[in-house]
Amino acid sequence: MEHNQFLHDSRYVCLFASFPKYLPVRALWTPPPAIYEELEQRLTQRDALLLMRGQLRNQLHALGHLPVVVAPVRQRMQALDQTLTTQLADIETELAALPPTEDLEAPEEGEPSLDRAWALTVAKLQTIPGIGLLTALWIVVTTMNFTLCSSAEQAAAYAGLAPMPRESGTSMHKRPYIGHTGNRRLRTASYLATLSAARHNPVIKPFYDRLRAAGKPAKVARCAAARKLLHLAFAVGTNKEDFDPHYQPGSKQQAAMA
Repeated sequence: MEHNQFLHDSRYVCLFASFPKYLPVRALWTPPPAIYEELEQRLTQRDALLLMRGQLRNQLHALGHLPVVVAPVRQRMQALDQTLTTQLADIETELAALPPTEDLEAPEEGEPSLDRAWALTVAKLQTIPGIGLLTALWIVVTTMNFTLCSSAEQAAAYAGLAPMPRESGTSMHKRPYIGHTGNRRLRTASYLATLSAARHNPVIKPFYDRLRAAGKPAKVARCAAARKLLHLAFAVGTNKEDFDPHYQPGSKQQAAMA
């Protein structure tokens, strides 16, 4: 009996030992680069200080409507508001100075540094009308310089800007919708950038106007514009080229063949 049990157990041991060769090989996790921490912590702190300053100014506004306002209380609140404003200016100055400012496209011996690669992406993203420094930094930080997604569609889904189908319950026959999934900071940065891009970007503006003329609500049209803007950012950021409003897919291949 013990001999049969031993043979039975040994077969299972051999079976389990053969499992690893059938499993997919996963890349080892590596910590984010130092430039990520430098940017992400400052951007996150900036958001927190903006929230604090907004709350403080609401309190100051409410204080001014009281029948009696204690002068020292108001003075301390005003001093705190000035402190927060100064700290926000300091953070924005540090963010502007963090990426290298030398000629980013100049050839460099060996592999380019991560700081240089990230800075080049930030510079190229800012050639897109509607994307400024802070938006470019948030896009690069949240996508790890576009290494988390292999396509523009994946980037849009990662941001939560891709329409999600309804596939359960009685709602499965309704239209797809934009939910609250995905990376909130990337979605917010892309959405807010369309406030400017829908007026000044030569690609986004006609797209947004066409959706509004078709009867789409402003929020629906803006979400679609934010998704298209993120597609443009992915193309510019991954190809490391300036934004070209007249770009046509396949134009480079056709020019090379001519």
